[in-house]
Amino acid sequence: MSKKIMQEYLVLGGKHHGDVWRGVYPAMGLNLSKQDERFGQFYDREGQQKIELSRKEQYFISEWLSPEGHTFLLATAEDLTEFNIEEEIGRITPPLRPLDCSIEDWI
Repeated sequence: MSKKIMQEYLVLGGKHHGDVWRGVYPAMGLNLSKQDERFGQFYDREGQQKIELSRKEQYFISEWLSPEGHTFLLATAEDLTEFNIEEEIGRITPPLRPLDCSIEDWI
């Protein structure tokens, strides 16, 4: 049995812009309704509350490589070219956890 590791996703665009969600990786896309549980493993940053989305909300999952060489996960509702991703990641407190950091680095 493999252990599922929850990763952090920065949300860009839409009404959840700037939120940090936690979910398993990889996730192909996020287009949920209350009846659709295929990608229902996204939670708030503390991992306590499931993210509920309307049928009209659609997010796409992508990886972004920072200039320092770290990979970050993004859930985007709009075209990524509309955002300064490095600046958006810099606004997150505590800092967004990159995909490529070790599990021991994450409390």
